[in-house]
Amino acid sequence: MHKLALRFGENVYAYGQHCGQLAKLVVTPKLWQITDLIVEDGLLFKQSTVVPIAAVSDTFGQNINLNVPVEQVKCYPEFRETLVKKSSPAWAATKAAGEVEYFMLPSTAVPTLTTPTEKARTGVSATALILDSETMVECLESQIGRLSHVIADAKDCLISSLVFAQGTLFPKNYTISSYYVDYLSETNIQIALTRAEADQLPEYTFLHHS
Repeated sequence: MHKLALRFGENVYAYGQHCGQLAKLVVTPKLWQITDLIVEDGLLFKQSTVVPIAAVSDTFGQNINLNVPVEQVKCYPEFRETLVKKSSPAWAATKAAGEVEYFMLPSTAVPTLTTPTEKARTGVSATALILDSETMVECLESQIGRLSHVIADAKDCLISSLVFAQGTLFPKNYTISSYYVDYLSETNIQIALTRAEADQLPEYTFLHHS
């Protein structure tokens, strides 16, 4: 089965016209199926566009090639992500026994109450997982790197393998089958391997996928 090798930061082309770089991937939480690419374009004023995975024709030559013209890409929804305050219940009119009444305390003794926040997104499903190069990969004992690539079957777009990078100046990339992934979230991916086993994972070689 053909594979799509989707590397963060890779150039995306629509019929040969450059339209940005791959910034994030949109994934269904349970199936681990890629539904969309988030393509970022621009220097000072960046714009992120949600491109359906169905628009990807191949990842030949390490580029991500789309089967739609660049004019069509401009018509896809824009992706935006902002932090908003979570709604919180109002203070009760009467307090139960044992609750602290802050209005009698001097201002220096009043504890600081942090306002919880959550991400508000436009352009993607509210239930979708969004993976990027900040997603950490962890074995059973420790972190082992950051997500670098996601490799999926071209037909059903299900994730088949993950590639993570180790190091900063001259990072090396290692690949692992999704079979060993126990847990996948936006912040971290947990694999069912010890550190010693993870150290034996094969180094990823950049191939021409189609």
